[in-house]
Amino acid sequence: ARLPASATAATPTPTPALPAAPAGAVPSGSELVKHYAELLCGSWSNAAQSAENPPFWSHVRVHVRPLPHGAHAANPGVVPEGPVLLYESYYDFLPNEPYRWGAYRLVEGEAAGSIRLEKLAMPDKALVGLARPSAKASVADVVARFGAVPEGTFIAGDPCCHPIAAWDAEKKVFNCATARDRGCRVMKQEKQYVLEHRSILGVEGGRVRFESIDLGIEEATGEKAWGAPGPFEYEKVADYAEEVEEWAKGM
Repeated sequence: ARLPASATAATPTPTPALPAAPAGAVPSGSELVKHYAELLCGSWSNAAQSAENPPFWSHVRVHVRPLPHGAHAANPGVVPEGPVLLYESYYDFLPNEPYRWGAYRLVEGEAAGSIRLEKLAMPDKALVGLARPSAKASVADVVARFGAVPEGTFIAGDPCCHPIAAWDAEKKVFNCATARDRGCRVMKQEKQYVLEHRSILGVEGGRVRFESIDLGIEEATGEKAWGAPGPFEYEKVADYAEEVEEWAKGM
């Protein structure tokens, strides 16, 4: 029997020219922010990984899109300021039920060659869908969507939970993580855990490599309590390079 469209494996689109890595051992903060966005913005799927071992790996889709330059100025009471990326994640068979969504503001980190991803929580789903390829929109369209959202929708998350993306100038990759000793805590099934996030983003073997994992750590023992057996391995199936170029003009 033919599977529904939402359950079929993703077919990668032709890969655009890969973004050039910043030059120098310690690029400027704006260079790093732009390059991080160039690499991450787009649509991702781990269909190949899921097909190899379905019991271990659910098929997940991730979408990340730059919030258009000018949207904040048009509605400063609602639209978050600064270089912001919208994101959402969902299981392929549940496209209308994302399990994670919100926004990240990219800020130059305290350490040289690093970016702090300030997580902005979005309590409701009013803007879910904006990060998907089918939702490419103008500033006016985005502002119109935000017009239905009350002020204070985006809430700054716990600073302890903001991942830090550190640029490895030799390998030309970002190593992103939350610091376990900073105590990012989350609730799961009415119990508190320390959340540990790790991801790698960069160009490798002629493609953009993106791997990511979230783990729940027992506070008392420091042992892993939940999480995947290894990182999710994503392939980029849609690219938003042109949008990032326009977005970067506002930095």
